[in-house]
Amino acid sequence: MKTPIGRLIVGPLLCGLVLSSCLVLSGCSPSVDKAQACRTERETVETALQAYKADKGVYPDSLTPLAEVWLKSDPSANWTYKAKSAEVSGISPTGKYKQFSFADCGGS
Repeated sequence: MKTPIGRLIVGPLLCGLVLSSCLVLSGCSPSVDKAQACRTERETVETALQAYKADKGVYPDSLTPLAEVWLKSDPSANWTYKAKSAEVSGISPTGKYKQFSFADCGGS
């Protein structure tokens, strides 16, 4: 493609490929994905705690009972929970989320 028309076609095509690959790769940060997963899981655990309290009238002593009805698995491996606080905000990330603070996981 040594013709001017060929260069006019190839130039923008290459620029488009480079820009599209940059856009795709910029949205694929593992730490951002893990932080989002942490936020989503925290919200799920909080919802399960609220559902447990609505059903039983009190918060559970640990996170393990949530796996009976409200969650598919016991979240204790990735979350610590302070039952005495009687608050949903008594959970904090651990396990696979240990590098994040509660605020990083969307908590306040």
